[in-house]
Amino acid sequence: MIYRKLEPNEYERIIEMVIDFCDETNADDTAITAIITRMGEGRTTVFAAENGQLCGILGYCTAGEVAIPDFFYVLPEKRKGTVGGRLYNMAIRYAKKHGIKKAVPMVTIDKEPIYTKLGFKRSKFILLEKEL
Repeated sequence: MIYRKLEPNEYERIIEMVIDFCDETNADDTAITAIITRMGEGRTTVFAAENGQLCGILGYCTAGEVAIPDFFYVLPEKRKGTVGGRLYNMAIRYAKKHGIKKAVPMVTIDKEPIYTKLGFKRSKFILLEKEL
C-alpha cells in the first residue's frame, strides 16, 4: 500500500471516485461540482493506492492552524481493512509537519464511530442548519 500526496495528473481517477462517492451517498450535482472544483486549489489531498490502483482519498483545507477534512472516501471493497485509518493518519502527520495543530472534521452521526477509533472526540459545538 502506498500513501502519498495527490498529483494533478491523477485527478481524472479521483473524479471517478468522487462521482462514485456521491452516487453512493445520494449527494446532489452541486456537491459533485463543489468537490471537483475545490480539488487542487490550495488544498491538501492524499490518497492510497494498492497495486497501482487508487483505493482511497482524503482532502482537507486549512484555516490558520486548523485542518478541516471535508472529503474522505475509501472504495467499498477496502473498507474492512486498514486503508481508511492509515490514510487519515498519513494526512494528520502531513498536516502536523506543516504547522497544523488541530483537525476538525464535520461528520454525520453514523460515521462518528469511525472517527472515534481515529482518536477524535465530540466537540462542545453542534452544527445547525437552515434551508434558504
